Amino acid sequence: MTEEMRHGWQMSYLLCSHFGDEGNARRQAAGAARREGERLLGSFNEIVDNWLDFFTYTAVHRPRRQVQLKMLSVSGFDPLSRSMGPMLKESPITRHGNNGLLRIVKAGKMPPE
Repeated sequence: MTEEMRHGWQMSYLLCSHFGDEGNARRQAAGAARREGERLLGSFNEIVDNWLDFFTYTAVHRPRRQVQLKMLSVSGFDPLSRSMGPMLKESPITRHGNNGLLRIVKAGKMPPE
């Protein structure tokens, strides 16, 4: 969780320091939406209230994030591309979702198919 909060701060810093008033307005709008429980991407608005939901989410959605971070790491906007290295190193959570799903199946808590 600490890494995710730092990543949010990092992106907010880029918006505010490189895009002035418009960047600050976008940062504030994103923060307000998050406080109201609505995030810009619909998949992040789904309720995760059990381990199966959590493991499935991390197994499916996190690999997509890794691809996005790798794409941004070669961005022509240097401050953004330089900030992706630490994020990529801090985001290996995908294996947790896969391992969790495998443990649930092995324990017989859900059919393998």
